Amino acid sequence: MTATYAALTGTGYDLVIPDLAGAAGFDPAWSLHPGATLLWSAGRIGGTLGLGRDAVPSDGATRRAVSAAGAL
Repeated sequence: MTATYAALTGTGYDLVIPDLAGAAGFDPAWSLHPGATLLWSAGRIGGTLGLGRDAVPSDGATRRAVSAAGAL
């Protein structure tokens, strides 16, 4: 969350990140580390055409896809 986005509410924000260290199967290497580069990616698929390899297109069917990635 950015400070600009939080300012839209006019009340500020409280960003809570849970401590998952005690969760079964959690690897502490997955946590955020100060000063370390964070790689991120996001993707979205939509439209009227079904998903999967067996999707059967019809006249006028659409599929839209977008992805983005970066580093912080």
